[in-house]
Amino acid sequence: MNDFSYDSDLVGGSLMVRENRIVAELLLDGASKEDWDQAVLVENRLQKRTPATARRLAQSIRKRLERVEPEFWRALRDGDEDLATQVAFCAALERNLLLIEFMEQVVANCPSGASFSQLAKKEVHSCR
Repeated sequence: MNDFSYDSDLVGGSLMVRENRIVAELLLDGASKEDWDQAVLVENRLQKRTPATARRLAQSIRKRLERVEPEFWRALRDGDEDLATQVAFCAALERNLLLIEFMEQVVANCPSGASFSQLAKKEVHSCR
């Protein structure tokens, strides 16, 4: 039997919509490694405090976005805030099996009118 492991990260739990838009544009432009380094490290387009943080976030977002079709990248780059947020969330789901399982087990079973945050806290505490 193979040992199972989750291969993903939540990068602080944020969808990072603004940063996703920037990475989507780089992907759509077919940016070379030099273009990526220029945009992420030199120009600091992700607006992070250190180059290491900018590089790590850019790589994480890129891994998320590379799992969805280029049409999603265009919607992310060109869409309004609501559409961009939904696309960023879809990309996060594509990369994160743990998040998918949480959505399937907790969110899908949330009774109508129930407080999602209370249900989520209850689920987390039951895992201890």
